[in-house]
Amino acid sequence: DIKNESKSIKKTDTPIKFELLCPDTLITGKTYQIKYIVNYNGNARFLSPAFRGLKLVGGPIKSYEKRMVNRNGKACYDDITTYTYGIIAENPGIVTINSASIVINGDIYKSNSKEVKVIANKIANTRTEFSNNDKNKKHEKENKRNVKKSNSRSIWIPISISILVL
Repeated sequence: DIKNESKSIKKTDTPIKFELLCPDTLITGKTYQIKYIVNYNGNARFLSPAFRGLKLVGGPIKSYEKRMVNRNGKACYDDITTYTYGIIAENPGIVTINSASIVINGDIYKSNSKEVKVIANKIANTRTEFSNNDKNKKHEKENKRNVKKSNSRSIWIPISISILVL
């Protein structure tokens, strides 16, 4: 009976966990996602971190998910809320991705922070300096001629899509 099965699925009473997920290494000029994940889906106030040494290109984007789990033979679900940012590292070195905070029912929870290594990308750095270099101005003119010939324009926008099927 479907009704009986849905009654046996209960929200778990697990303690709140709030964590930062990000790569260990970043390459300058490339876009990466930084995610703050909390196992709670309700009335909460997310307090954004400061992104020092990183260029913020998007976010926070808030998304929800339900995860089915089997605990002691019983089907339960966890509510998950994710806050996602798009960032670009501009300079090589070590960067600390700061912790964020979230207020849930008057209690403040703080995520972990993480030190990540940023390595130089020669291609990305060349692209950044493109308009400042006289040699490259010649290439800009050639590219403009090619665009005029083809009558097409391209815009590259980093997009992340998450689809959850229940």
